[in-house]
Amino acid sequence: MVAVLTLAVGIGANTGIFSLIDAIVLRPLPYPQADRLVALQEANRRGDEYSLSWLDFVDWRNESRSFSAMAAIQGGTSTLTGVGAAERLQALKVSSVFFNLGSTPVLRARFP
Repeated sequence: MVAVLTLAVGIGANTGIFSLIDAIVLRPLPYPQADRLVALQEANRRGDEYSLSWLDFVDWRNESRSFSAMAAIQGGTSTLTGVGAAERLQALKVSSVFFNLGSTPVLRARFP
């Protein structure tokens, strides 16, 4: 009885962990040729990552010979206003090349 119970718990735990890893790590991203996408970041000598300035991104993009295209992405929040109460949303600011990768915006806003 103990052996059967131990096997049942072990198999159940392994199934749950594999399902989680499959959903997060093993499934490809929902983009065409997702295996060719990479993310680039800058870090200091201690390994602390920080945001890349727009001018640095432009330099990377213009000087790159290894990538067919580069897109800039900046995360943050935005306030949606209009009809009804204002609402705070998680948002990404992206360069236009981002949409050539196969993604489509949920909502497109123009910033001054």
